Amino acid sequence: MKIKVLLISKMERNIEALRSKIEDEEIIIIGDTAGGAQALDKIENTSPDIIIMTLGSGDTDVLNLAERIIFHRPKTFVILVADTLNVEIMQEAVKVGCHNLIEFPSTSKEFAEYIKSVYNNESIRIKSLSNKDTLVWASRVITVFGAKGGLGKSTIAANLAVKLAEKRKKVALVD
Repeated sequence: MKIKVLLISKMERNIEALRSKIEDEEIIIIGDTAGGAQALDKIENTSPDIIIMTLGSGDTDVLNLAERIIFHRPKTFVILVADTLNVEIMQEAVKVGCHNLIEFPSTSKEFAEYIKSVYNNESIRIKSLSNKDTLVWASRVITVFGAKGGLGKSTIAANLAVKLAEKRKKVALVD
């Protein structure tokens, strides 16, 4: 199955640069757009798997669009590409829910591998969220109790905890 990618950037040169970096037979570029309402229409009509957006410092409209996509289309994954990554850009991206953030790629192979890893990881995450089976924790509470002090309850509890830990069990001891 080919990964369908939509490119979004206000600058045509960024779209062309991204196009030149995506040379992989498993990835197909299904379109590009400058953003805004036009981008939302394009997303609705093409149903991309991944949306790659360019991000500059202070691009609040790009971040707002990314946030809308992330919350309204959770099965479409957003990758933000920045010329340089700094703490401010990373914080803003995380605030809107985007955790796929990369500096402009140096090689097309590196970029294609990143796109494929994002697609695979996010697909697994979405699948696990929709899975009806919940994790079952096999935990037990063992209580050591005595009616009066000085009987050795703490010693027995500590020795029991040590033996369980030796069997590679996770142990928490509360005295």
